[in-house]
Amino acid sequence: MFAALLNLLSGSLPSAAINALVVAGGGGGGFDGGGGGGGGVFVASAFTVPTQNQIPVIIGAGGISDGFFDGRAGYSGENSSFFNISSNGGGGGSSFSDGAALSGGSGGGGSKFFYESGGLGNVPPLTPSQGSNGGNGFDGEDGGGGGGGGGGGGVGANATLTTGGAGGAGRSVAVAGVAQTVSGGGGGSIVDYTGGGAGGTGGGGAGARSSNIIAGNGTVNTGGGGGGGYNGLYDVSGAGGSGIVKIWYSGAQRATGGTITTVGSFIVHTFTTSGTITFTS
Repeated sequence: MFAALLNLLSGSLPSAAINALVVAGGGGGGFDGGGGGGGGVFVASAFTVPTQNQIPVIIGAGGISDGFFDGRAGYSGENSSFFNISSNGGGGGSSFSDGAALSGGSGGGGSKFFYESGGLGNVPPLTPSQGSNGGNGFDGEDGGGGGGGGGGGGVGANATLTTGGAGGAGRSVAVAGVAQTVSGGGGGSIVDYTGGGAGGTGGGGAGARSSNIIAGNGTVNTGGGGGGGYNGLYDVSGAGGSGIVKIWYSGAQRATGGTITTVGSFIVHTFTTSGTITFTS
């Protein structure tokens, strides 16, 4: 009690050591184009935060899907943050009629315009390791768009004449000792051939193709990128998946906020929507 009073009088607060996973929203796929990039991923270990304060937790939304015959590149995902950690939203995929894929702090979107390069991940001065580059398009008339790069995972695959580029694999992370994969890139679309690019592991949506296959959305709360849309009746591209924040520590519960679970010897606070967390000790 006396130590706590001294902290308050001196204007400082005691701190708690925790671990945190912060995943941003994935980028949306492009019109007749490339897959969206996976959201940025940031993992902090033994991270120190003040106690007794409400600390905001912001969950970034995924990039919205393209409307019918909108003709534009995919929309980038939104950033997620907790205290002074921020992960950057995935870049949107390119479109055939509206130019280049968008770059982002996470995976760049795949391209779909005459061999054009995919968007870049880790755009300076953003924190390294949050994302990988998107794949390249093959040809605006025939080839599918390259898959978006995974958030800190694999690079998006390039498109070929007959196949849309697959989304880059997401990043495998361990939360309270349990492995999970987040932020897969979205697959690129294809015209008149076997299939759109597969979504990357970790929530990436598949790309569309002309034979009645609609682009897939990135999985909610994974930061997965949306698949590229096909230019025709099924031209709506996939939306990016929203982000997520998980905060965990060992021992007894010493914070409130989010959905609270026990995993082995750890307490885990999971945020799928924005909120606050308060550490009491």
